[in-house]
Amino acid sequence: RIGSSKLDPAHVAEAYAMTYATGRERYVAIDVLTADDEDVHGLRKPVQSHWRQTALLLDLWPDAMTLRLETARRISKALGIDHDLSLLAERVRDGLHVPRLSDDKQIFLDHCSARQLQLRQETDPWLKRLYGAAPETWGEVLTNWWDAARDEMAQPGARASHSTPV
Repeated sequence: RIGSSKLDPAHVAEAYAMTYATGRERYVAIDVLTADDEDVHGLRKPVQSHWRQTALLLDLWPDAMTLRLETARRISKALGIDHDLSLLAERVRDGLHVPRLSDDKQIFLDHCSARQLQLRQETDPWLKRLYGAAPETWGEVLTNWWDAARDEMAQPGARASHSTPV
């Protein structure tokens, strides 16, 4: 619960910024369109962490955080399908040794590669949006949003949600 008196807003903001920084570093270190499958899979992990942390902080500014949440979810889903295709192609490439099926096998592998490229082309602009800000800005942004949400809830007649910061 965000409103817990044991929760330090600065600590939460710092943790969010660190997770964001990890994902951003992985994203800028690779070219998603040409990266090997393991590097792309390695990018998915911090995207998922960012998505989950964003979900926990949704009430700080629902409009802004909903957009981040949906963007990270969309990226994670696409990169998950990419990883599934990678594993499937690997199994087919390594495990199907029937000579008469070699043409079909290659058609299938080509289809997997083409679909992965399509997913990566669709995902790259979302990644640019998600990781467009410098990581250090997130600590300040979340602290400001936390303070604003707390001030808003202190106003007479304000309705508290289950997780509104106090």
